[in-house]
Amino acid sequence: MSKLVSKWINLDDTDAKSLIGSSIPMSLNDTTSIKDYVDAGGGSTPATSTQFNEIVLTTDEITAGFHDHATFNDWVTESTSGGFGDRHAMPNPVFLNGYWWMVGGYDTTYSAKVFKSLDGITWSLVTSSPGFAGRYGHSLFSYDDKLWVAAGYASTGRKNDVWNSTDGESWSQVTVTSGFSARVGQAGVVFDNKMFIIGGQYGNTSWTGDVYSSTDGAIWTQETLGAFTGRAYHSAVVFGDKIYIAGGTGVASSTIGAEIFSSTNGSSWSSVTNPGWSYRQGAGLAVANGKMFMVGGKSGVTVLDDAWLMDVNETWVHMPDPGFNVYGHAMMTHASKVLVLGGTNGTVNTADIHSYSGDITIYDPKKMQVLFKSGTDNIEIFRNQDRAQAGSSCDFVLDGTKIYFKNADGHTFLTGKPAAGDILIVDVLA
Repeated sequence: MSKLVSKWINLDDTDAKSLIGSSIPMSLNDTTSIKDYVDAGGGSTPATSTQFNEIVLTTDEITAGFHDHATFNDWVTESTSGGFGDRHAMPNPVFLNGYWWMVGGYDTTYSAKVFKSLDGITWSLVTSSPGFAGRYGHSLFSYDDKLWVAAGYASTGRKNDVWNSTDGESWSQVTVTSGFSARVGQAGVVFDNKMFIIGGQYGNTSWTGDVYSSTDGAIWTQETLGAFTGRAYHSAVVFGDKIYIAGGTGVASSTIGAEIFSSTNGSSWSSVTNPGWSYRQGAGLAVANGKMFMVGGKSGVTVLDDAWLMDVNETWVHMPDPGFNVYGHAMMTHASKVLVLGGTNGTVNTADIHSYSGDITIYDPKKMQVLFKSGTDNIEIFRNQDRAQAGSSCDFVLDGTKIYFKNADGHTFLTGKPAAGDILIVDVLA
């Protein structure tokens, strides 16, 4: 049985001939890129690089299956007015008592508004006056059957107060000044039955890498003074049995913003290899279907339009660009959908809500168009654009960032989801 092994390379790769191999009947010079070849009308379907982003190659010929990149872009705009108004710099929503909760952020001023939602798409206002000062860059927790708000930046400056609520409408002050210094842009997570405050900015040009934890919101214990260089507007999430932080800004933003750290206890932190994504602050992180997703952020003055995912082995995959530039947004997961909420494009705030459900579309090298969705039990093959021939059912397993599937002829394929501008190369092995 032959095994077809697929790999993704960049469409502009100038060493395409050596990557593809002499068995592919292509008239390529050593310095001719696949993109140039397509532009010249090569393959069985002439195309331009602006129209198509994928070519499927086999040992027989280039297939007719040129694939528009939009097919791979599975981001959907769920709403442009979800009910929470244009805002950015709010924490990720948290879940309590059957609802998702969003608190604060910056709309046209320092907001204290509290919103709730059943699905993360339609939001309703609970209160505009919870009792605490409007703020952005704060932390929001769901812990001990309560909502908790801590620190952030208000009209009077940086805060280190803590508030909680059992219903999102009536709030009580837990402490005026907690054990950590007043700060903004810190990360906050619930982990190991504790609330964690991680890093933040405590002065105009001063950032911290300290970590504090608490079980009651009043007494905060310093877990570490400086496990990493001080930073703010980094992103944090609990994934597997670890806390992860990514990106941020500080004294050396181009270095700090490209760093990833993880911890199993909040006190000892380990560096995680960056796969190549650019330095950034204000990115979003969320966990869904055994993956950690990162979307957008701001790199220098550039607001990013990109997405990455990481599996439990800390292997990263560059996903297709979502199609929107955003930072300072919130992220959450509901019903296996990753949601991106609000944020700013650097000029105006937005109330947009985008979702990603992980659907994937791939062409088979034998001219069989294969359509499948991650999370289903099988896939269906369409031969030569015609539906349903005998034996068209096809089993597959989604393992980490790779997809293994076997067609009716018994061939086993291995592939991963491409990044924008990539193409699929197929080699036949004995």
